[in-house]
Amino acid sequence: MLSVSWVLAADLEEVVRQSFAATHQGWSSDEVLVHDQRNQEFLQACRRQLSGVSDREFNWAMLNLRKAKKLPGKVTKRKTHKHETYHHAAEIAAREIEDRYKQNIDRALCDTALRKEFDKVALMLAPEISPY
Repeated sequence: MLSVSWVLAADLEEVVRQSFAATHQGWSSDEVLVHDQRNQEFLQACRRQLSGVSDREFNWAMLNLRKAKKLPGKVTKRKTHKHETYHHAAEIAAREIEDRYKQNIDRALCDTALRKEFDKVALMLAPEISPY
């Protein structure tokens, strides 16, 4: 995969904005990031417009655009979470991923493999809870 430095940041951001607008279906960027099917749809749309960029970099750009309030579209759908039922497992899993890979949780969730590992650790701690 090409490093993002080989791609103009403005091009990457525009591709991510367009792809998010085309695929989010009313879901927030956080939901698009952590839901496997929604994330794959977003990443496929990105890859159709700009090849050679890693999934992690597309996801990271989406997260940064959300934080900068530069993502298009209105959030019209929300999944109701009962955080108290899995908060402890998520906290421990996040700490384990951060310690093992020296990646903060935002970076880890942008990486498909690390996100799957996060889910695996969390499921060991709270097996009754679905990863999504």
